[in-house]
Amino acid sequence: MDEKAIQDIDVGEPAVPNDPAGWAGYVFLLVGIGGLAVTLVALGYGFMGWGAIGAAATVVALGAGAFLLWRAGRHNFKHLDADREA
Repeated sequence: MDEKAIQDIDVGEPAVPNDPAGWAGYVFLLVGIGGLAVTLVALGYGFMGWGAIGAAATVVALGAGAFLLWRAGRHNFKHLDADREA
């Protein structure tokens, strides 16, 4: 196999955990998981108002984290494709 054929192989590399573009996504996911725990405790003790606020904040944090990681992954794949075409 020649070098050009080896470069054309798509290995499907995932986003690297040490990539700074994904750090914010990981932080938001951790905040979302913590928010879920606090929300469940608030609902368990009967604080329905705080439970609703916590549920909304948890959904926003988890959604933001997933979106940021998705965007970081797309950025990495576009970067790999641009390098491959050059």
